[in-house]
Amino acid sequence: MPPPILHRNFNGVVVSAGKMDRTVKVRIATQTWNKRVKKHFPDAKHHLVHDPANSVREGDVVSIQSGWRKAQHVRHVVTKILSPFGSPLEDRPRLPTLEEYRVAREKLRLEKDVRQATRGRGASVKRVAIAQVTGMFDKLGVQETDELRNTLRKKMKRMNKKQKEKIRAIGQDGEILLRENQVDRLVANLETPRSEDKVHA
Repeated sequence: MPPPILHRNFNGVVVSAGKMDRTVKVRIATQTWNKRVKKHFPDAKHHLVHDPANSVREGDVVSIQSGWRKAQHVRHVVTKILSPFGSPLEDRPRLPTLEEYRVAREKLRLEKDVRQATRGRGASVKRVAIAQVTGMFDKLGVQETDELRNTLRKKMKRMNKKQKEKIRAIGQDGEILLRENQVDRLVANLETPRSEDKVHA
C-alpha cells in the first residue's frame, strides 16, 4: 500500500504569471533565525505552482497546496484566490476544486494502470481488477479494452488463494479487502462474453 500523501497549505503572492502555460511563480514570506545576532531575518521562498485554468494574475494573493506533482519542479496547485489584483474573479476562468483535482489524478493513475496491465505488469493487474470490482471505471469514465480483459483473465487464473486474499485497495470508506469469492466472481465476469462479443461472433 503506498504511503498517504501529505498536503500542506501556504499563502503567498504571485510574482510572475502569463510567462508559462498553466504555471505561475508564488512567493511565500518566511523568516530565518540568525543565531549569531539572535534575530529573525526575512527569507522568502519561491515555488512554481500549477494553475490549470490560467486564472491567476500577477499580484494576486493565493492559497496553494503541496502534494500535487505536475512536473519536475511543479509540486503545488492553486486552491483559492484570496485577494485578486486587477480584473475581478467573475471575469476569470473558474479554479477547479480539490475534489476535481483528486478525480483527475485518479483517472490518470487508472489509465496508466490499464496501459501497464495490458503489458502484463502484475501490480497494475491487481489495481485494475480492484477498480473493476469497486466500479471505478464507470465513475472515472475510463474504457476497458478486449486486450485488457484477456490479460486480466489470464493473470487472475494463475493466482492462488493467498495471492487473491492479498489484493487490497484504498476506497473512500477505508481499506477494502477482496476475498476469494469476490475474485472468483470477477474472473467469471471476465470469462462471460459481452453483448458486443456475441454480435461479432
